Amino acid sequence: STNHVDSYFRARAYQSLLLRGTKAPLWLRRRVSKLLTDLASNDLAAVVQVFVLAATNSSEDMTGASMRLCKALVGPSLTQPSAESVEYQKRLCRQLVQLLDSGVIDTRNGDTHNMDPRQVAGVLTVWSALDLFPTTILAYFSKLLGKGLTFEFRDNENHDNGVRKEYVIHRSVRRIYSLLMCAPSSGNHDNVCKVFLWPKLALNESATPGKSCIVNIFGQLL
Repeated sequence: STNHVDSYFRARAYQSLLLRGTKAPLWLRRRVSKLLTDLASNDLAAVVQVFVLAATNSSEDMTGASMRLCKALVGPSLTQPSAESVEYQKRLCRQLVQLLDSGVIDTRNGDTHNMDPRQVAGVLTVWSALDLFPTTILAYFSKLLGKGLTFEFRDNENHDNGVRKEYVIHRSVRRIYSLLMCAPSSGNHDNVCKVFLWPKLALNESATPGKSCIVNIFGQLL
């Protein structure tokens, strides 16, 4: 079983097989692609380390690598929409959020050129995936990204897991900060607007006594 093999080495093995291109039989390429998407939906960080982080000569190289990776991971689920493909895309979204949680990009000294390549690779992969996701999945990702900004979620998480509300708020803000600090100059800008402006985050009545309130991520940050 491949589950007993370290995720990083599995990703390296899949990369080696895929790099053979047409020299590998079609059935093998299809099988490896399926194994790669399964791995990405459970440990995307390992896949990014192999397929994106290796291109560390410049952020442009990593941007291209992240785009190629996301086309391989997301593309097949878009050509044949189904309940299974939607669930896969949602699992991928949860992995993308974990990439943003892996470390906060520190630009307090004003230097955006000496960032940790591991963090940059992760954030560029998030942006590449957002370029491809359909609107419904963008809305799902947006809720994951900003759920700590809503009173309802903060109340539930604090009650269920004993997590302090202040930490939950700061975690969401750090995710958004990391995402914006590595925004590529090119890409699907309409999808960027959809993530931050279009999806609505519902605040329960405890936040606004006597009435409900609907906001988006940008509005809640303000």
